[in-house]
Amino acid sequence: MSNMMIYATTDKVGGNIESVWGHKMRVRTIDSSNKDEVEQAKADGWLSKAGDVIEQIETQKLEAENKVMKGVLSSGDGNKRITELEEQLAEALTEVAQLEAKLAIYEESKDANGNGKVDYEEMTISELSALLKQRDVEFNARDGKAALVKLATDSE
Repeated sequence: MSNMMIYATTDKVGGNIESVWGHKMRVRTIDSSNKDEVEQAKADGWLSKAGDVIEQIETQKLEAENKVMKGVLSSGDGNKRITELEEQLAEALTEVAQLEAKLAIYEESKDANGNGKVDYEEMTISELSALLKQRDVEFNARDGKAALVKLATDSE
């Protein structure tokens, strides 16, 4: 008679509950030469490797935690938080779009001497007026170049 240890989760019947590698499981010994007993143990969900039972235990824990999390999210608190985050995302996207529009207008500004910097002093009054209109900055049609340059600088 050759004995064989078999393992199962604690919800199975038979054997002793023992701690195997830090996990509680059922353990029992069967005669490995008795094919009927081995087949019946397999049919009842007993396994020959403790590692396989540990995987089952961990899976059961994760499923239980998942059910708890689904319960939290399906309550009003979870949905409320999701709604708040979606609103914050929408606001951030709007702000990004506004900044991208400002950047595009700035990049369209004239760089007359090619040094990579926009110098409003290099621009003509009509170019400054067009730029200020793009930026939705109010100005008087009679404003001089110095006033338009100041408005352009302030509107960046």
